[in-house]
Amino acid sequence: MWGTYLTGLRGGLEAAVAVGLLLAYAAAAGRRGTRGPVAAGAGAAAALCLGFGCAFTFGSRELTYLAHETLGGVLAVLAAGALTWLVPRARRGAAPWAAAAFLGVAREGLVTSEALWESVRSARESTAGPPAGMLLGLLTAGVLAALLARGAARLPGSWAGVPLALVAAGALASGVRHLQEAGHLGGLEDRAFDVVAAVPPDSWYGALLQGACGFQPGPTTLQAAVWALYLVPAVVLARSRMLAPDGPPVGFGPGKG
Repeated sequence: MWGTYLTGLRGGLEAAVAVGLLLAYAAAAGRRGTRGPVAAGAGAAAALCLGFGCAFTFGSRELTYLAHETLGGVLAVLAAGALTWLVPRARRGAAPWAAAAFLGVAREGLVTSEALWESVRSARESTAGPPAGMLLGLLTAGVLAALLARGAARLPGSWAGVPLALVAAGALASGVRHLQEAGHLGGLEDRAFDVVAAVPPDSWYGALLQGACGFQPGPTTLQAAVWALYLVPAVVLARSRMLAPDGPPVGFGPGKG
């Protein structure tokens, strides 16, 4: 049950944190009308992932490891691109917000869905522990993501885009790792550093760090380089409000200092 709990926690955080921070960013920018598109995008991704996960788990066909890693890598890179480009530059359109939420959930949603359905299949043969652990992990992830988003919404206006930049950096680095695992990029054996002994992936804090911000205790050199090269300019741009929405700078509207 502990293993499935951590799987649910990690996968749930990766999706819920992205969605929660999108909503927090929208609230800070005064765009509460984006809640519907964000909810629709996230819901569509969740439904698709659950459907495909069920089909691959109980059906006669399943995705190969190469297909899994390739799909995960492409979706993660697209999610990073959506969080970086579409949302901050969106005017009144709903599509960019829905697309960002969809990709934020879908990038690891299929893997989490397959793990959930696999736990259901295991429960049919043994006990209800595995699916209960998954659901508890997903519930914990939802609560933690809501608290994180609530805190992010209280950030000063010029910092409003920074949490999204952190999530996008983690998604981009994760996408690079998936593509390396699939053999589309080299350097899989080159490690930037290795703190697996201090932050085991199967520990609660390892799952928490990976799910919340994409941290991996043994990243490849390419992963780490992409993360740093992306994050530094993204944070600078966010702080300078070049990634802020169009119109008055966030936090500096009428009546604000």
